[in-house]
Amino acid sequence: MYFKKTLLILATLALSACASTSLSTENPSSSHDGSLFKSEWGDEIVENAIENSIQYDIPYFYAPKYEVETGIDVYNDPYLNLYFLGFKEDEAAQKAEAYASVCRANGYKVDFDTSYADGLFFDLYTATIDIGDGYGMMIQIVSGANDAGEIGVLAYATPYVIVDGLSFPMQLIEHYLNITIPKFEKDYFAYYGEVLYDSSLGLIYVYLEIQNALADDEDEYKTILEDSNYLIDASYYEDYGYIAFDKDDTHIIQFSYLYGSIGLYVYNV
Repeated sequence: MYFKKTLLILATLALSACASTSLSTENPSSSHDGSLFKSEWGDEIVENAIENSIQYDIPYFYAPKYEVETGIDVYNDPYLNLYFLGFKEDEAAQKAEAYASVCRANGYKVDFDTSYADGLFFDLYTATIDIGDGYGMMIQIVSGANDAGEIGVLAYATPYVIVDGLSFPMQLIEHYLNITIPKFEKDYFAYYGEVLYDSSLGLIYVYLEIQNALADDEDEYKTILEDSNYLIDASYYEDYGYIAFDKDDTHIIQFSYLYGSIGLYVYNV
């Protein structure tokens, strides 16, 4: 299971770049230089971009021309935008599907969806794979054009934290907020987690859902937090749930029970 970063592939250029580098290269012809990072691309510019950003070799796909951009997204994760260019306009959708098939053949789980953005519907493939240590690699694949109007396929690649659904997703909180919070685990719980970004506040926050919970479990987690020296404010419960402040005033946990789940919003202050 992968969590969802609330950032559309088509918005990456506008929203994600704190600093970015863009390069292009014609037909792949150079070989790898023998450094510790191993790649199947055989193109120095593409290989260097992968090594200096996501540091995981995504599946190779031939194109007459490549264009790459690297940067850091709003979640402080590295990303790679890789355009496969030089195709005819009527080939682009077929090539996007073909690259999704290549990813599947290389062990990725591939999901397909029709998405909507900027007044347009488009086919979106999302390929994910476990790369170890609780992390995965996600590649979103869509056909379209670059800023110069060249037709091709865009592959947007970024790492993510795996939420397995079976254990409290502490790694998600540690990775994006650099904190830990008290766990709440029971044999009958299942878990969901995602990271979100509030552009108006410039705030990253993690949303967790403890599923299959009972109403009494909310009070039990409240007690766990109080025993861990959190200050609990219940004065706005109807609108926001309980608001828990840690003793060092570094982060906040908002939580409440509804329809068999406890939802938690966690963010730094």
